[in-house]
Amino acid sequence: MLSADQILVDIKSGFRQLRKRPAIYAGSVLAIAFAIGVSLTVFCAFRAVFLQPPSYSNPEGLVSIEKFDANHRPLSLRLSDFNVLREHSRSFSGLALLFGYPGMQTLSESRRGSVRVQRVSANLFSVIGVKPLLGRVLPSPDTPGSVLLSRRAWQRLFSGGPVIGRKIFLHRESYEIIGVLPHGFDVPNAGVDVWIANRVSSLDPFPPITGLIGRLKPGTTTEDAAGDVRRLTPPFEIRPLAGRDRRFYISLFVLLVLAAVGILVLALLNVASSLMGRANARQFEFAVRSAFGAVRSRIFTQVMIESLVLNSSGGLLGVIFGYAGVRAIRQLIPESVGLTRLQMTHLDAAGWCFALGASITMGLLLGVTPAMFLSKISSASVGQPFEPRQSIVGSGQIGS
Repeated sequence: MLSADQILVDIKSGFRQLRKRPAIYAGSVLAIAFAIGVSLTVFCAFRAVFLQPPSYSNPEGLVSIEKFDANHRPLSLRLSDFNVLREHSRSFSGLALLFGYPGMQTLSESRRGSVRVQRVSANLFSVIGVKPLLGRVLPSPDTPGSVLLSRRAWQRLFSGGPVIGRKIFLHRESYEIIGVLPHGFDVPNAGVDVWIANRVSSLDPFPPITGLIGRLKPGTTTEDAAGDVRRLTPPFEIRPLAGRDRRFYISLFVLLVLAAVGILVLALLNVASSLMGRANARQFEFAVRSAFGAVRSRIFTQVMIESLVLNSSGGLLGVIFGYAGVRAIRQLIPESVGLTRLQMTHLDAAGWCFALGASITMGLLLGVTPAMFLSKISSASVGQPFEPRQSIVGSGQIGS
């Protein structure tokens, strides 16, 4: 069994090899770093999209309600549809409305720029079950003048400072900020900066309703609710709110994973070729060591540890590349494209563990072949005169 001193000696030997042949090993370190950086970026994005829970409670109980004609063409929702569902459906504990599409509105007074505004029914946030990061949710629409900000807008407009009770001006109308929603809140979609409660009046039978969201009663399944709304007049259809983009994300990640695997395979082939070339050049060195009493297992272990040192160096640089990839995802993807989950990508402790595991795995895979090769060559050379092969660089490689 190796002692701590022997392991330390082998680690120093690994770094000494990197210093002696920087031009040779630099390419291998960069190849490893690039492969781990790309894989780490895809891993962090996958966790953000598929493994990170939404910012609201019980997402499985939320559905989007739509209306189609006999040819399955979408129809516009009306206030009468909302009233039919509220009065005759037995499947929902709450219903909320979206009015119009998110529209850009210009800030005025002391703050310049534009924000994307969504008007909603005041009960939207209680139906969804989201808790504000700061402040409280929208009050009754009968008390106008209050807005909620997204976390992104809070940081962009107010630099993350005190914001509750402050005013913003939209088209010269003053609104009081009463709350900030948590990061990743994506209802109705990505890119919304400001939510305003819209007043539903019976005097306006045709408000521009663009979305209807329902919360299923406890114990009610999506299939039960679908059957319930189809019996109404007009018939409705529902689909889970949480999985509305899942098919797109799956297709996207199939492409990303294939690209990452291709880069990883190319890096492994490149580094494996380089390490075998160096192992071939070091035959004489290990034959001499074996002649002086180095056992086969000791040589095998040293070469494996040197491979782990090489891959750990590449892995550390790969974390930097991965961090750059994560920042690129968050900054280069426009908010308006609707990829909210992807914009939640971040590097955390799980990402560090992934990079460490990838570095160790690559080190073991890439080191085992040169280690077995050199240990066998050394064993066969004990007590025999060493005859240089064509692939050996020359006597100048002794101790390299």
